[in-house]
Amino acid sequence: MPRACHARAGAALLGLAAAAALAQPAPPASAIPPLELPRFAQPVLGPRGPLSPEQEAGRQQLLARARQALQAGEPAAAQAPLDQAAAMRHSADTELLMVQQMMQRGAYRQALAFAAHAAGAHADVPQARALYAWLAALGGQPAFADAQLSLGLQRLPDDALLLGARQALAGLQPGALQPVVPPGDIGPVATGAVVPPGARAVASGLLLPGGSHALLMLPAEGTPPAARLWVRDGLGRTRAATLQQQPGPANGLALAVLEAPLEGAAPLAAAAQPGFAGSPAVVVGHLRLPQPAAQAGHATPPVWPALHMGFLGRPMGDAAQALGVGVPAELPGALVLDLGGRLLGLALPGGATAPERLLPLPVLRSLLGEQAQALLPAAAAGPRRTPDELYELALPSVLQVLAMPLDAAASPN
Repeated sequence: MPRACHARAGAALLGLAAAAALAQPAPPASAIPPLELPRFAQPVLGPRGPLSPEQEAGRQQLLARARQALQAGEPAAAQAPLDQAAAMRHSADTELLMVQQMMQRGAYRQALAFAAHAAGAHADVPQARALYAWLAALGGQPAFADAQLSLGLQRLPDDALLLGARQALAGLQPGALQPVVPPGDIGPVATGAVVPPGARAVASGLLLPGGSHALLMLPAEGTPPAARLWVRDGLGRTRAATLQQQPGPANGLALAVLEAPLEGAAPLAAAAQPGFAGSPAVVVGHLRLPQPAAQAGHATPPVWPALHMGFLGRPMGDAAQALGVGVPAELPGALVLDLGGRLLGLALPGGATAPERLLPLPVLRSLLGEQAQALLPAAAAGPRRTPDELYELALPSVLQVLAMPLDAAASPN
């Protein structure tokens, strides 16, 4: 079979779960161009043998420089020291930091591919296998992720990190009531505004074009009155935020302005037509995780969002639609996208008397008023994307929303 056929077959397998229900031919190309894998030079990996004490000290200094660059929110500055360290020795600690740097750049697919290498090349390092499995699960491949953890547990059956990752993976399943994050600080590096220990994750949100405004869905029961707010994107970038419009009484939808823009994110286009019942969609948002105790001096850790695939439910009047997509316990405000990567609305968790709902675009536009066309521009249907493309597309635009009462006595961490 020609090489091009192999490539097309691989892409088709990755998108099989989401695309199986589509019998009609793909629509013509639209204004939304297909994502391209970032063109970065592949890391040059050095020998596996031990280094002299002086060489190892130099390698550790290079890794320290790379960590400092990531903590400063400058992933491009981490590239050179990481490449130098990788050329000195083929080592798991370097490669795990490389994956972190790729995620901070928003290059999810490149990070996933390199994490696969790290997991295979360093089978005796459980952090590599756990990171690869977790990234795959977050991108909509939980069964594959579970298989990867099984491989790791065959070699290290009592490893606490791998066992904890499997427990966290179970929390990603639809209907799971108590999601948890895997152990080992698997998540983005928080940069930008410092969030004090008393802040709690209360919602997900949508970064609007321009990076200066965001749509948030703030639940009345979880958001303290007159709260201080912060938003954090999937790259770990954090900004203080102020409400420009107060939350609506029916759904908690609010417009916020960011203290400083989150620049560089490609804006999500909105679907020109609403999603119909039975059409495939993905939900990308933040899980409802256990919150650390404020009195212990802990802050809510930065986490990557999770993607779930499924099919939209029936309309529930003009202002809502049954979500349909099976999700675990999530915070309100997750992004709902069609398979072309266009926004369909925001998700609202269900309760004892109501299922999970989709707040469609007309509800969002009514809040934005005259700014709706500029902040939620519509785009015609385009090529269908694979789940990993959709996750990478959403990563800079889906926000973790944190809140803390104004009178909370907490010092910055």
